[in-house]
Amino acid sequence: MGQFDDHQMGWKVGRLYIPTTGFSGTLAGASAGAGGQEGEIAAASFAGMKMADEDDVSHLMPIPFDWDVGQDVKARVFWGSDSTDADAGTVFELTYLFFAAAATLASPTGDGTATFDAQTQGTTAGVLFTSEWQSLDFTANYDAADVLFGFKVEATVWAGTADELCLLGVEFEYTISMLTDQRKVTSVT
Repeated sequence: MGQFDDHQMGWKVGRLYIPTTGFSGTLAGASAGAGGQEGEIAAASFAGMKMADEDDVSHLMPIPFDWDVGQDVKARVFWGSDSTDADAGTVFELTYLFFAAAATLASPTGDGTATFDAQTQGTTAGVLFTSEWQSLDFTANYDAADVLFGFKVEATVWAGTADELCLLGVEFEYTISMLTDQRKVTSVT
């Protein structure tokens, strides 16, 4: 008979999607004072955050217990547009922060930025888009004392009219954490 432990096994990948309707922050930027709000794409009842160039929206959450913070995490954004122009160069930027318990929000313990490449939309309104995956360098920015993860998504380049752009949400792909020593599973064959 042999035995194997958790650390000898390959680990699954998990995914977490957070829709903008579930973000804890509010819209900031030009649209915030000009009617920026939750909206829908092409009256299709898919809710998102209407944005303009340089607008951003944020979210703060506990670091999920099953994220292996020793591995990089990937992110991508989901968005759509009501524009019928061939607006070129839509670019989103995701800035992320880590916070220790009892830390001030102005003093993150680590931070980083991922920029999603420009995407050109066609002349059809109501089209959904997904960015390519971008790696977030968790290994360089995470500290063992961190308990909160915050991120901000900004429309850094948008050539269309204000509020034609609608951010739907952000998806994270991560390696599922191995169990701690106290919860390790040993199987005997």
